[in-house]
Amino acid sequence: IQTIDLSGFRDRRISRSGLRELLDGIELLPCIRSLNLSNNGITDEFDKEVLELFSIPKIKAINLSFN
Repeated sequence: IQTIDLSGFRDRRISRSGLRELLDGIELLPCIRSLNLSNNGITDEFDKEVLELFSIPKIKAINLSFN
């Protein structure tokens, strides 16, 4: 898997625990290169998780637009 697209869940919102599980699972994906989390209602409350996403060197593109 090179791309994970979890966009468009604004009505259901992604929880912090869900984002944490995603972070833990990314470690098991050696070929992951991009992540799309657009339009999910991610707010400033997710700051620690978002910063952790940006610190993963194998991910080259992260889309957080329309949050």
